[in-house]
Amino acid sequence: MNSSIQEMSEIRDFASPARFHPILAVALAKRPTGLALFVLGTLNMLTGLFGISILPCPLMNLTGFPCPGCGLTRACELLLRFEWQQALHMHAFVLFIIPGLIVIFLATVPRERFRRRFLTWLAAVESRTGVVAVILVALVIYWLLRLVVMPENMLKIVENNPLLTF
Repeated sequence: MNSSIQEMSEIRDFASPARFHPILAVALAKRPTGLALFVLGTLNMLTGLFGISILPCPLMNLTGFPCPGCGLTRACELLLRFEWQQALHMHAFVLFIIPGLIVIFLATVPRERFRRRFLTWLAAVESRTGVVAVILVALVIYWLLRLVVMPENMLKIVENNPLLTF
């Protein structure tokens, strides 16, 4: 009998709605942070269409080592030109950029009442699913795999952009 009570407790703990600490909702709670992320991300993506880089990669410029987002700006450019296959070949996480910018927009730009409700919803989703943490961990794993398994592809990405943008 005690083992079934313990199992129920473990299931309840597993199904608990607050299993993860929100990352994105906390970062976007401060409107200036969210606005800066949205404006810089959007401008970097759109100016890239014209071959202009406003955000050189700090990791690459400081260390000569490609960052996890290496090729992401160029992948966004390809995505905006509807070159889906090339965009995915450049960086698989390109599919998260537009939805990410929409989430950042909704968390920062609208009126305070909507913004607070959206941030509460976002925090709840993050707490239950850990989706942002999962995406970040997956990004690091993807980056490491690109460096170890496909270094020639990573070198092509780095060599093809003299501006060394994200």
